[in-house]
Amino acid sequence: MKIFMSLLLFVLSCQGVDATATDSVLKVLFKEMNNSQQYINQRKQHIHELKLAMKYGSQDAKTLLAAYDSLYHSYYDFQYDSAMVYTLRGIKLARRTHNKHYEVLNLMHRALLLALSGFYTDGKQCLDAAYKIGIPESLQFEYWKTKYLFTSFWNDYYMESEFNDKLKADMLEALVNAMRLTNKDSREYLFYQAMFFQFSGKIDIAVKLWKKAVTKFKYGESLYAQVACNLAVCYQSKKQDALYERWLAEAAIGDIKCATRQTTAMERLAVYIYGKPEQNLKQAELLINFSLEDAKAYNSRLRMMAVNRAWPTIIGTYQTVLKDNNHILKIALFFLSTLLIGGAVLIYITIKQNKRLSYSRRRLRVSYQHLDKLNAEVREKNDQLLDMNTKREALVRVYIDLCDKYIERFKNFKKLVVRKIKGGQGKDLLGRISNSELSQEESVSFLNNFDKAFLQLYPTFVAELNTLLQDDCQIPIPQSFQLSTELRIAALIRLGVKDSSEMANLLFYSPQTTYNYRWSLRKKAINKDSFEEAIAHLCRYQ
Repeated sequence: MKIFMSLLLFVLSCQGVDATATDSVLKVLFKEMNNSQQYINQRKQHIHELKLAMKYGSQDAKTLLAAYDSLYHSYYDFQYDSAMVYTLRGIKLARRTHNKHYEVLNLMHRALLLALSGFYTDGKQCLDAAYKIGIPESLQFEYWKTKYLFTSFWNDYYMESEFNDKLKADMLEALVNAMRLTNKDSREYLFYQAMFFQFSGKIDIAVKLWKKAVTKFKYGESLYAQVACNLAVCYQSKKQDALYERWLAEAAIGDIKCATRQTTAMERLAVYIYGKPEQNLKQAELLINFSLEDAKAYNSRLRMMAVNRAWPTIIGTYQTVLKDNNHILKIALFFLSTLLIGGAVLIYITIKQNKRLSYSRRRLRVSYQHLDKLNAEVREKNDQLLDMNTKREALVRVYIDLCDKYIERFKNFKKLVVRKIKGGQGKDLLGRISNSELSQEESVSFLNNFDKAFLQLYPTFVAELNTLLQDDCQIPIPQSFQLSTELRIAALIRLGVKDSSEMANLLFYSPQTTYNYRWSLRKKAINKDSFEEAIAHLCRYQ
């Protein structure tokens, strides 16, 4: 019993992980659907560059045939008509120049394109014509690869009919020959091997090979989407729905990143989501519309038919949803009627309550008038405080300007004295120098007076300044009326002094030293760009 419960818990936990992984991949898918135009533009740019290279490159037949082949591969799963145009040009030029290699190659390309459009008999004639000409050794792999793809497209047409396995033997033969001509250590060999076992009905082996193959490819490579899609189909055969949904989404992402429009993963995913018990119709509609737009852009009859086959399922699901919604609407209408009756009762009660409220409002109106009078008095007091603050700041600024001018005049006088001493007039100026030079004690006294005056004017300045600084750079609040150099610089900024040379004069430092302190203070700020502007607005009445 314990073993059974353990196994049950393990299975449930695995299902939970699968569901989470699927949701994550679906989120990526819808994000990439929004970015799809970017990948399409990259594909168009690549095609444009190929056309420019062909236009301005060598015009000899062999070079042109190679260019036509490159353009065919660029258009093959992107735009049916353009791929067919360059294939026909390749056939025409190859026949005119008697180039057997490219004539056979382009006949195979045309056969594949005709199969994509549903013209299987005409496509088979092209393959037979290529075989009749003779398949060169260099195109043996391409021939069997094309034949495998051709028969798989034709077999899809017979799907879910009495001819379901009609072309199975031809597909397996083509896959065997393709594997025979592929390096066994290559990723492509692993791809064909997994496909062989899948068509052979050996799903468990195919799953192991597809899981190995999917690690060999990456987004942006066309085979990645094919590998992911085939792995999803195998999981569907094994009734593992969560993994089926996840790998269809992975395949759809791969198709979008390659700007591939010849796909089936997204339309399969749309139909699956429509059929889930916990339907997300919005998601499924987005997916099927995206597939339809791709089919229109690719312009292949068969591609359009494949997408349109999904619509009956979708319409049937919508009808079921509409029936459910109608039932819900009936219930909602019943409750709405009940609410209307209840609302009428509430309106009657509300009218009675409003009469009582009217009396209360009249009493409140009297209280509001009294409050308005008090508010007017408060505003008047605030205006007086603001006016007082403005005058106080003006007086402080005048005082600082006087100090600055005095210090500057003192420096100029000192320079004059030095020049006269150098000129031999030292005795005449000795007395003046002794009387006019500020002593160290006087500078200290000036700064102490400034600190005391500023802190008396703005007692909360340091606390408010700390709100502008980082947590690990907080400045302790002075216990006495004395500021540090950084605080004095901040105080001068608050008083409107912004010039570093003026600060240097007031603090008895060189401009460079003042600049260093100023820079050090700014480095501690939370918002360095607006730090000084913020300081200028500290300690103001609101």
